[in-house]
Amino acid sequence: MNAIRVRQESDADSLAVGGDRAAAERDEAKRRRPSVIVKPDLRLQDPAALAEIELFGEVMVAAASSDHPLSPDELDEVLGLVEH
Repeated sequence: MNAIRVRQESDADSLAVGGDRAAAERDEAKRRRPSVIVKPDLRLQDPAALAEIELFGEVMVAAASSDHPLSPDELDEVLGLVEH
């Protein structure tokens, strides 16, 4: 790895004109950047995970609006496991 680092430094030095090493390093960094940048699709596309997130949100809202800890029966109702 040191050999690679030394090689990169020597490449930047050889590009330097008039001792402007910083400019040469910027030019070298631009040259090494990929010309096409692909952005990944970060949207969640898992229906099961989305359903879990929605249920968790409903539990959080119910817990926040309650003045006491939710009982197992109340949790079942919030989760839709018990009919009203």
